[in-house]
Amino acid sequence: MMDSMIYTPFQFLDVNFDGENELLINGWGKYQGGNNYAVYKVMTDGLRSMDCLPFNRIDNSTEFNVDGKRIRLQQFDG
Repeated sequence: MMDSMIYTPFQFLDVNFDGENELLINGWGKYQGGNNYAVYKVMTDGLRSMDCLPFNRIDNSTEFNVDGKRIRLQQFDG
């Protein structure tokens, strides 16, 4: 993730690599992996929650590989 994502209440980022930005809303969770984000697909008639893996687990430690179209999640167990 970009450093600027840590402190912003929301941002737009193409997290599913379809060429269109999704809306990420900062949950201000401040968990071990950082803040968590609710992700929404922006549609012409509103927003659609993307509440399935991997989109419902995005936080500040999530890594996006745009060229490989891969998302790497960090999982903390403890």
